[in-house]
Amino acid sequence: MSINKDTAMSLCNKLFAFTGRAGRREYWLCSLAISVTMFVLCLIGTILVGIWDWLIILALPFFIAAILLILALLATLFRRLHDLGLSGFWIFYFIPFVGLPALIFAYLLGVDDSAKGVIDRIKGFGSPWLGWLLMILFWTAGSWFGSILILAAPGNKGDNFYGPDPLATAV
Repeated sequence: MSINKDTAMSLCNKLFAFTGRAGRREYWLCSLAISVTMFVLCLIGTILVGIWDWLIILALPFFIAAILLILALLATLFRRLHDLGLSGFWIFYFIPFVGLPALIFAYLLGVDDSAKGVIDRIKGFGSPWLGWLLMILFWTAGSWFGSILILAAPGNKGDNFYGPDPLATAV
């Protein structure tokens, strides 16, 4: 996918869509654009308030813009997880100290089929103790690093439960 007018319009049209799939390139381009926009908005707001204290009244539009950008980032993350064949519940699994209990509860309650697959992989790791130890270390110390590795992984080939393959439908 090259960045041209049609690609940019397609990305803008899907910015707040929580359904469908997003490939690696689309996810990282949207994340970069949203992060840079958020940084610029925060920098401008900080400079304006630092120069003139009474400009704090401009904080409301910046706050609304920040909320919209966070929603767009979450929607893009949902679509990226869908491309990997994972549900949106995986956002909770990436949170340190919350993710592992959430994963176990989702497995026990049967809420998320992908949680069952992860728990089954842990059980089949060879040594059950080593599998659980690595899982606990992942979710307490390095979930941010693991999240990046998971989000950088190639998506499922072909169609899946969440929609058609974004690489197959790319123009």
